Amino acid sequence: MRNKIFILLLSLSIANTVGGGLAFLNVPGTARMNSLGNTMFSDISNPSSILINPANTWHQSSYKFSLNNVAYNPELDIQLSHLFMSFKLRKSSFTLGFIQHGIDNIESYTDDAIFDGYLTFSDLAFLMGYSYRTANINWGLSTAIISENFSNIEYETTYFYQYDIGMSIVKMPITNSIDISSGITIKNVVDSEFKNQNSANSNNIIGTMVSYAAVGSPLRISSYFDFLFQKTIDVYTGRFGVELSYDFNVKSKADRKGNVKYRPYGLSLCLGYNDFRFTTLDSFDLQQTNEYNSQLKYGFGITIPLLGYKVDIFGGQTFDGNNNPLKSKFMSIYFSKNNRY
Repeated sequence: MRNKIFILLLSLSIANTVGGGLAFLNVPGTARMNSLGNTMFSDISNPSSILINPANTWHQSSYKFSLNNVAYNPELDIQLSHLFMSFKLRKSSFTLGFIQHGIDNIESYTDDAIFDGYLTFSDLAFLMGYSYRTANINWGLSTAIISENFSNIEYETTYFYQYDIGMSIVKMPITNSIDISSGITIKNVVDSEFKNQNSANSNNIIGTMVSYAAVGSPLRISSYFDFLFQKTIDVYTGRFGVELSYDFNVKSKADRKGNVKYRPYGLSLCLGYNDFRFTTLDSFDLQQTNEYNSQLKYGFGITIPLLGYKVDIFGGQTFDGNNNPLKSKFMSIYFSKNNRY
């Protein structure tokens, strides 16, 4: 096979995070996570949390399901979609996930710089996770099978494996109005020969969430902060988020057996800043590194009841104003089933 030069533009650095291969796994799994800086507790109690901390997938609903799509500049021909589902069995939660990432119209050139057509690059990931709760502590394990492939050339599909271990202490009361959550994740990626990889997902993460709500008030303010350490290349990164939410339930009349149902409603406004680097990128200074690497994002969400389900619809986008080439828009929809709805 002739050697080829692949012009990938900036697409293979899609995650804009700590760099390295398999960066698509570092892209937020839902719009809510995206608009809160992809922080550890941004989507707690939802199956998409398997991407950051499998312990945070634990939930009280019978089952949950979410779909997510990220839209980038059409000129980049990038597709990225997520699908997650989770169900509860006694004190345990089991989670499955699927991620599809593709880049079309990649220009191919010979060694003599002669254009030789277009290629397509694709990533697929299948994720499985388990979480368990004791008191207010969540424990979690997850694994993923990942494939990379080029079409239209003689390229053998490459496989990788990821395993994560996570723990979270959830909603520890500080006062009657303030609680704090904190967690840690150890993430590792190996190749088909089980050798450690210099991947964007080979990192350790420490995350926190601090929430304030007056007693009896449906209004809540939450702040989020994560610290990431990419073990193989000594890169330190921070993520930040803040959320203002208003949630309440409308109680139905009791039926003949005295059973009562609740219709959940809610609004939320989120602001997030992902991947602030504490270390410089190559020859750039720290300010230039973060102008290129980081993104400020916002999002809006609503919660409504629908046919016995709790439905969350969330959307957002990146603010303009920095040099990051991968500004995006994102949207997610969640379905949760609980006997109370």
